[in-house]
Amino acid sequence: MTVDGVGSLSALRSLAADATQVSEENIADFVRSHGGEGDISVVFTNGNLAAGASGGTLMFDLHQGQGGAVVDPCVLRFDLGSDGIFAQVSLKDQFEIMRALGEFGLKVPDVRWLDTEGRIVEGADALVMGRIEALTPCIQYLQIGPYAEASVAERDKMLAGLMRFVAQLHAVPAADLGVASLYSRGGEGAYFIDREIDWAQAELHARFPEVEEGERAALHTEMRSTIDAVADVLKRTAPRGLAPTICHGDPTFANAMFDEDRNLVAMLDWELCHHGLPAEDVTYFLSAARVIASLGSTKADPPDRDLAIAAYEAAGGKLDHWDFAAALSTFRLATWGAIGMRRMPREHWEGQRLMWELQRSELVAALEALGETV
Repeated sequence: MTVDGVGSLSALRSLAADATQVSEENIADFVRSHGGEGDISVVFTNGNLAAGASGGTLMFDLHQGQGGAVVDPCVLRFDLGSDGIFAQVSLKDQFEIMRALGEFGLKVPDVRWLDTEGRIVEGADALVMGRIEALTPCIQYLQIGPYAEASVAERDKMLAGLMRFVAQLHAVPAADLGVASLYSRGGEGAYFIDREIDWAQAELHARFPEVEEGERAALHTEMRSTIDAVADVLKRTAPRGLAPTICHGDPTFANAMFDEDRNLVAMLDWELCHHGLPAEDVTYFLSAARVIASLGSTKADPPDRDLAIAAYEAAGGKLDHWDFAAALSTFRLATWGAIGMRRMPREHWEGQRLMWELQRSELVAALEALGETV
């Protein structure tokens, strides 16, 4: 199933929230008060841009030293509050996760400062990272961007690099990372798989009330009830007694930066990082690509399943509980899709319906692999 005729790619782009005004002087003042040296000034390099489904993003050059001669390319990320896709994410948590993973030598952004007092962006948390000089990723990565424009050999190299990173991430002992928020995500004390399911349901219920109104009430009621029913099945069939693995949570080419030679430079966007199963990240990667492929004509085919598995295992990864992990990944993707597509303007409502039909069929297939129905 594809949804070419209803502008779903445009619908994805329309998830970007309205820009929040950020001033160069606010950033400079914050840096001065947090150890900046010399003559400090800030120059935006992409205008006063602040848009995105999950958070505002703005690139700037930080000038320091005598006469501002030292130029440090940076990126500002800031919380969009109620305009963001997710209600429970925290830039503080992401800052701590990236800083901890960087200390383990993983390829993540270099986080510099965290502002939890709203000094840079009034009323919002913000963090400053070093800017990575690499090819810009794209959410529609099978249609446009570095992966779509690469040769077949380069795509295989990108796939291997991303899977190698995921395997390296999974090799980091969860207990050694020292990020407390990973143990409370979804509720303290519960089994880690249950907590991630609870986290996703809390996001769904924050956007989908139990009693719906309006023209799309029947569709939205079906979406909530179906996803909730899948959550019940997942909790009942989840493998128990396992130790958690650190999962990225959204490991796609949309969140990976590569250089001109298609070497992986960094993995971005850690807001969905959680304690999970190793196979979750791999099955999520494959399922997300199928969703992207459904949005219309593509320059590149979705990454090959067998190649992805082989690359992950060659890097030392182990893929136990594959069918359950695939069902959990499909549940998470369906939840994010439901939340995102609900925000679409009227002209994209047909696209929302078609996208839900696709995701519902994916849920049915994933549960059938477990011998379950919904």
